[in-house]
Amino acid sequence: MPLLSLPNELIESIITLLWEESDLNALVQTNRELYSMFNTYLYSHNIRRCELYELPYPRYALVWIAQNEGPLTAFEMALDAKKQSSSEAAMHLGHKAFEQAVFNGRADLIRLLLSEDDCSGVHPNSVNEAVIRGHEEVVRVLVASGVFDLNWPGRYQRTPLFQAICHGHVEIVRILVAAVNINQQMWIAALTKAAENRDHEIVQLLLVAKAAK
Repeated sequence: MPLLSLPNELIESIITLLWEESDLNALVQTNRELYSMFNTYLYSHNIRRCELYELPYPRYALVWIAQNEGPLTAFEMALDAKKQSSSEAAMHLGHKAFEQAVFNGRADLIRLLLSEDDCSGVHPNSVNEAVIRGHEEVVRVLVASGVFDLNWPGRYQRTPLFQAICHGHVEIVRILVAAVNINQQMWIAALTKAAENRDHEIVQLLLVAKAAK
């Protein structure tokens, strides 16, 4: 008897008896109808399994997708599953996924997390991390969110602007100069660093921005 000829309730019972994610995924991928009916169950099961075995966060689908260039649609389903769980581990999943999205330049995932998840506990160094890696679009999204302190002293006590200057990220410097309030001491330090690096474009950008303010 073909599997799809069985009642949905019986198919669901069969699926809930499967424990290994590889088995579940293989069954759900059998055809489009099974996929549409039960694919979201995979993500809820992933959370339960990871919690039971106390697996590290990279084994959770939400974090794995952010870490491994997974598709936005899969991330949306994993986020929905996370929001339906009240466990302590699930509470931290969004923050862990956010960190990986910043590291890997996933501005699309960050937009989704900022709009649909509680990001109040995300580490304030996120902007610095995006700057160091040169993720321009991520920096743009983080700045526009208004959630983060743009003068947060991160690695080596450097602010995001100073990090951008150190790494020669011209467009990121442009984004940050337009967004932050910079005192005289910070202007001097920024100009000095850009001059030391012989980065004439950034020096000119800073001078123009200073004159405009």
